[in-house]
Amino acid sequence: MDDFSNYFGLFGYPEDETEPRRVKKTWEAFRDLSQVVGDARFARDLSPELNLPDDVYVLGFLREDDSRLLAVWDGREKGDIIEGTEASGGMDTTYALSLPLPEDVAEAVIIDSSGAEESRYVPEAEEDSPTLEVTLDIHVRYIELH
Repeated sequence: MDDFSNYFGLFGYPEDETEPRRVKKTWEAFRDLSQVVGDARFARDLSPELNLPDDVYVLGFLREDDSRLLAVWDGREKGDIIEGTEASGGMDTTYALSLPLPEDVAEAVIIDSSGAEESRYVPEAEEDSPTLEVTLDIHVRYIELH
């Protein structure tokens, strides 16, 4: 296998075929995604509706029981290279997301990329337009809406 092909896929292959293949971060991300999202189906990209910058994402998923799950992250660690402009971004780039919640949401649970609960948000009963504040970074987080 040529060196260039090592940049594709979920595993890296050593030059010595007797050595085990190397797990890439993409494999870890795919494994974690499948564990958290499970059999939920992709519904839509909410990023444009929320007027998010390029490479900041809120993706919606629906589970069979009609519960909702969002995958959120700031993907600007490597800024887009557009001729004649300077790329923005970097490993420390973050985005302060103000996520308006649907009226029927009683609780939002933030889950890290491995599936562990980070925090919970319960809207106040008298809130007219509940909003979840989340600082996004390069790591995917999930928000379960109950």
